[in-house]
Amino acid sequence: MGTVKESRTATEAAEKEKLSKLSFDRIGGYLLPLNDFEKWRYPNPNDDSLVDPAEVKPNGEGEEQTCGRCKKPFVVSSKRLKERLGECHFHHGRLAPERIEGYRKWIYSCCKRERGEEGCEEGVHVFSHGDDDAMLAKRVPYVRVGAGVDKENRGGVEVLGMDCEMICEFIARIDSSHKGKTGLKYRYYRRIFLGESHDS
Repeated sequence: MGTVKESRTATEAAEKEKLSKLSFDRIGGYLLPLNDFEKWRYPNPNDDSLVDPAEVKPNGEGEEQTCGRCKKPFVVSSKRLKERLGECHFHHGRLAPERIEGYRKWIYSCCKRERGEEGCEEGVHVFSHGDDDAMLAKRVPYVRVGAGVDKENRGGVEVLGMDCEMICEFIARIDSSHKGKTGLKYRYYRRIFLGESHDS
């Protein structure tokens, strides 16, 4: 009960809430097929070694790694971090070509030094496993979605969540594959993930 304006506002709010909820029925046809997971470098959800790896070593203490910033080898250690500050010299900026005195030179955006010059920032060595799923699982094992749903107390959920990087990559792929950007699927994705209005 209420005025026409109140009724219209309530109807619009209910419709907006309904549209904001993702469900398998709404996005199921657009999900990446399992066969394409490897192509786009996503972990295989059926790989049991990612959920239950043979060895779990979260910190990598004592391992030899290559620094992701200065590219020098080092032994991972969490001891005396303050004293070791400065063992790694690196550039946080990007390299880009610039024309200097008639020559093309590669210059760092952070400090305007040339490629090959010592880094302008100091820190401790760091490492990363990038997209190596087996090594990432060794640090922290993967968890299957079903294992994180408490069906007794909360009930199952149709969609648990979506990684923001997957959504950004997803939209980038849609942008590059829809030159005219007028397809229904393209507009649907923009509306679902970016909150844009559409005319379909």
